Amino acid sequence: MTVDAAAQVGWERGLVCGAVTVGALALVFGQLGEYQVMDYADQDASIGLAGALLGSIGAAGVLAVIRTLPRGKRWARGHVVVPLGLLPVAVVPLVAGLERNNLEAVVIWGSAASAIHVLLEAAPGSVWKRRSIGGIAVVLVVAALLTWACQHRWRAQKFEAVGLPLYVAVVPGYSVSGTWAGRYTVSMILKPDDRDTSHFVDAVIRDNPRCRNGNTDRWIIEREIGPSALGICLSGGDGAAMTIAPGYRAPDLTPLFERITVRKVDGSVLADHRNGGEMEPD
Repeated sequence: MTVDAAAQVGWERGLVCGAVTVGALALVFGQLGEYQVMDYADQDASIGLAGALLGSIGAAGVLAVIRTLPRGKRWARGHVVVPLGLLPVAVVPLVAGLERNNLEAVVIWGSAASAIHVLLEAAPGSVWKRRSIGGIAVVLVVAALLTWACQHRWRAQKFEAVGLPLYVAVVPGYSVSGTWAGRYTVSMILKPDDRDTSHFVDAVIRDNPRCRNGNTDRWIIEREIGPSALGICLSGGDGAAMTIAPGYRAPDLTPLFERITVRKVDGSVLADHRNGGEMEPD
């Protein structure tokens, strides 16, 4: 067999093994929520860890079966290790705290898996064969860098996926410090511009029937415990409002109510801030 023919066969074998690992990745990410929403009800970390374990073992098992086929022993042995290492590397960070987009994550890490399998099948004696280990390292680094580069965009997509109009609260003397995208709400924490004080203000966007049909109400919300809150209907959605309330140890905001406004933004503005806000209950 010529070098070119051997290389062609190697590509085909690598892509076959790559398809097995990509399939395992797709199955794992398919069991997760669309975006990373770590809150009281979140089960993605457990599902992801279990999926990475079972998926890697399952894919390795399929590749081990390929080894038992005629001529399989000549080339399939090294491929068995790839899903055992790659699935945990790809899945665990994305369920343990990083932002994610399931489809794009599968594309990034599935491409990396296919490339690694192909590199393992580099033609004997060729430059690619001698450099395959270095090539695999480069592939993993590129996939990791792409995942990191997508973090801000994936976080922005998460805010937009909630389906609520996106606004930030404009409270005199306060600035947004943290934002949170839940499954049904978008929330944020505002802290005083004076860093010597440590209290905060909560602002939460959620559905509110009072704001349907273009209603633009502003109203004061009397609370059983603590100072009053302010409700503001938001345009751009079918019945959504922002509630602005003093947090723990915060002073009464009633004197500021007339000056508090809201500013329409997109998901990228909210994604600029660290995670912080009112998590949703179970």
